[in-house]
Amino acid sequence: MSTKAALSLDELKSLVGIKAPKETFDFSLLHEGVPKGAITEVIGNGKTEFALALLAEHPETRVAWIEESLSVYPFGFLQRNVQLGRVLFVESGTETCWSALQVLKAQVFQIVVLYSESLGLSHLRKIQLAAEKSQAAVLWLTPESRALWPVSLQVQVSRNVSYTPGDEAEGLTGQVLRRRY
Repeated sequence: MSTKAALSLDELKSLVGIKAPKETFDFSLLHEGVPKGAITEVIGNGKTEFALALLAEHPETRVAWIEESLSVYPFGFLQRNVQLGRVLFVESGTETCWSALQVLKAQVFQIVVLYSESLGLSHLRKIQLAAEKSQAAVLWLTPESRALWPVSLQVQVSRNVSYTPGDEAEGLTGQVLRRRY
C-alpha cells in the first residue's frame, strides 16, 4: 500500500496538463457564453449590436470601449439599454494596443471592446496575456476574419431577415467559427 495520500482530481489534472474550462459571461446569442480572460473576435454585419446585446445582458458590468477613431454613437447604447455611466469611451488613435493594455492593467473593466484593423499578432498576444491576468473578456470587432492564434473564440454575426422589432435578440445570430479554450 502506498504511503502517499490520494491526489485530488484537480491535482491530477494539473499533473497531466488538463486545463479547467474558462469562466464565461452568459449570453443569449451564444449558448457557450463569452470567455473571460480571453479574446473573442466578432466579425460580420451586426458586430456592434452583438457587443451591445452582451452589455445589456450584464447591466452591472463596467466596460471600456476602445476605437482608433470613435465611430460609435453613444445614444445608441441607451437605445439598447446600456447605461453610459458604466462605459469608458477611449479614442486611441495609433495607440490602440497601449490603450487596451492600460485598461486591462487597471483591472477595473470586466469587458473591453476593441474596434481596430491595425492590431497585429504581437499586439494581440500582449492583449491576450493582459486579459488572462485581469480575467476580462475582450471583444475584438473586426470587419473580416483574421483568425490569429491568440483569439480564443471567433464568432460570425449575421442579421435575421425575419426579424420583427421588439425581439430581444435584435434580429441577430452568432455562429461560432472557431473555439480554442
